[in-house]
Amino acid sequence: MAETVRPQGGTTTRERTHVDTRQWRSTIAAAQACDRHALDELVAGWLPLVYNIVGRALNGHADVDDVVQ
Repeated sequence: MAETVRPQGGTTTRERTHVDTRQWRSTIAAAQACDRHALDELVAGWLPLVYNIVGRALNGHADVDDVVQ
């Protein structure tokens, strides 16, 4: 569970982000067992985050697609 702390008006708000690890573990195991549907689900679930991180790291450079691939 990740924790984000953000100051708001002199106070601190703690926000917790929950990822259902059981779901992802079973999806990863299925993808490792050559389940194409599970692999597609992993890609659909995580690709936007990967693009975001790589895009920021490369400062929007045209090579983002190549790096993510």
